[in-house]
Amino acid sequence: IPGRSDKNLVIHVVLDGATSGQKADITAGFATISGASVGGKKVTVDTLTAGELAGAVAKPGVHVIYLPENSAQGTIDAALTLGSTRKIPVLAGSEPIARKGAAIGITIAAGKPQIIVNLKKSVEQGLALSAQFLKLAKVI
Repeated sequence: IPGRSDKNLVIHVVLDGATSGQKADITAGFATISGASVGGKKVTVDTLTAGELAGAVAKPGVHVIYLPENSAQGTIDAALTLGSTRKIPVLAGSEPIARKGAAIGITIAAGKPQIIVNLKKSVEQGLALSAQFLKLAKVI
């Protein structure tokens, strides 16, 4: 994402009927980075539905889509289609969603954070991940 020129980084957390009950926990989790600066870009986090996603990513900014664990299949499909066609990285809260096509999954395994990288999809979604980062991840 560093090569993208806009000054804002917007993380779109996509909620649906299967994940809306997690909104408070997810929002609290992202609160620590909302307003921060990453690579010279100001981070903002919004929560929305799959139906609102296409309009949100059409606005100026560097966009990242986040799919919580247990997202409904229709939500996953909509986000992955946008990610691939518009080169928007899709992050996921589970390995199964990463296997379905999210660029990166972030999970907890044996009490430790685990990063899962879907290498093919990460390239398709416009990411260039360093060898150092890939060494930290489970690459699928």
